[in-house]
Amino acid sequence: SRSEQRFGESLRDQLNRSIAQLDVRATLAGVTLVIMLLFGICPMIFLLLLSRINGKSISDDGNLLVTLAILLVSSVVSSVWALRHQAREVSPLKRRLERLLMELDGQ
Repeated sequence: SRSEQRFGESLRDQLNRSIAQLDVRATLAGVTLVIMLLFGICPMIFLLLLSRINGKSISDDGNLLVTLAILLVSSVVSSVWALRHQAREVSPLKRRLERLLMELDGQ
């Protein structure tokens, strides 16, 4: 890829390339969190607006409240799970690569 072209073929360059790739994965995890929350929040806003347009109060429609609660809980749970999963995968690998790079620099 274009971001990898700035790295050469030495061990130091390969370590830096791998660290950069892990940084991209961590950034994508943050973007995934935002997207997941949007997919949970946008339908709720849509349902609330639809309810208001039809002249109903939220408390008048028990099914709407249950649907909103399920959407909110599922979006938050799946977003937190995805972020924690990425953090568990990326953080140890990045620390290991950074230690290797420091050892290489110390030689």
